[in-house]
Amino acid sequence: MALEIVERNYDESKLILIGIKENGPIIADILASHLKQSFSGEILVGSLSMDKRKPDEIIIKPSFDFNNEIVI
Repeated sequence: MALEIVERNYDESKLILIGIKENGPIIADILASHLKQSFSGEILVGSLSMDKRKPDEIIIKPSFDFNNEIVI
């Protein structure tokens, strides 16, 4: 999976990985460690959580500027 991400984004300077709580952040961290071996740009990792009863309330930590960025 990491190699596929690198192949599709080799010319990017930054990737943002967002894992959906509970296990998604763990997977994002593992994926980031694999990406660091072959991606020369910056890799940021965050987590997304939301309440099923209030789906319009989404929390992303840490806060990122997603404008013109590659988000996975």
